[in-house]
Amino acid sequence: MKKTICISIALLLAAVVTVSAQENNRRENRRSALSEDINKERMINVRENIKHAEMLAGLNKEQREQVEQLQAEVQEGLTQLNNKLNEKQEQLQALETQKPANINAINQNIDEQAKLMADKMKLKAGLKQKIRALLNKEQLARYDINPMQNPNR
Repeated sequence: MKKTICISIALLLAAVVTVSAQENNRRENRRSALSEDINKERMINVRENIKHAEMLAGLNKEQREQVEQLQAEVQEGLTQLNNKLNEKQEQLQALETQKPANINAINQNIDEQAKLMADKMKLKAGLKQKIRALLNKEQLARYDINPMQNPNR
């Protein structure tokens, strides 16, 4: 009888340790994926900064000031959206680890994150169109041809 109880306790303890290790792996994988997303966004920002410097070189002083003003306004909006997105990602992690998990709340959070990402894309697309409106034909051709212009191409 004692032997059976000891074996049962040992098996239960092994199961708890295994589940705990799997949960830690899931958390680490989630952090790793988030880190990859952040690094990818940083690389895109580096490309955009290179493109920005190349484009500004061909602009007159007034155009340069207008572009920089537009970019500053958009950057402020992007910062606010990124902050909200980070909050939603933290909330999602908390929702996914609750017992019992509320799948409706999880899905709603995911939908909110998708909307924030769409809003970021819309801000960037709007900026691009506003910049294009400032350019003459020659500058516009250079701006549109630049392979750094759109990192998704």
